[in-house]
Amino acid sequence: MARHGSAQGYLPATTRQAPHRLNARGLHSRSEAARPPTAKPGKPFSVTSTFALADVTPGHAKSIEHLLDLSFGLSRRTKTSYRLREGNTAVPGLSLVAAEHGFGLVGCISFWPIFAGNVPALLLGPIAVHPQRQNLGIGLALMREGLSRAKSQGHRIVLLVGDEPYYARVGFARIPDGKLLMPGPVDPKRLLFLELAPECLAAAKGLVLPPHRHAALARARS
Repeated sequence: MARHGSAQGYLPATTRQAPHRLNARGLHSRSEAARPPTAKPGKPFSVTSTFALADVTPGHAKSIEHLLDLSFGLSRRTKTSYRLREGNTAVPGLSLVAAEHGFGLVGCISFWPIFAGNVPALLLGPIAVHPQRQNLGIGLALMREGLSRAKSQGHRIVLLVGDEPYYARVGFARIPDGKLLMPGPVDPKRLLFLELAPECLAAAKGLVLPPHRHAALARARS
């Protein structure tokens, strides 16, 4: 049985179903033989009959900002999670969008390098799905593909702030109270983790910081 909170708790969606392809009319089809898509960076691939995932490009920037404002409001940048993104850069190859033919961008996700105490980790988020495209599996598809890529890149632990019942569907669980401290107010029930390799959380204890602040703190202590 897969241990709750480990990477064994999920399988990439793209390994469980046949890929869809856009035909000449821009519609998706299952006519090709069932096989998982290659998911090579920069190469979009379909995961359902209504939307496709692709790597983020500079041309997506305005659409992503609009989607995030629509999903979380203009005050989203005041949240504690954004302090971990200030002066930071999203991990290459892990920022994805979901697009629907005839509708446009319907979802996005990114991952950011952080330190959980002295343990290198990732912060998942923001992840957003257009309000008119909720409950279609878009968010789960984005997470499964992003987490699969993160594991392939050698990342070992992922943190996020969110609702456990939803994120538990891909293996996230609550971090034990008092183990990690965010750089601002966060409901401890919403601070979640997923191990992409066994027993990574055990060594993680203390402040959660972006790399440049972690390095500055280490210099100050030396």
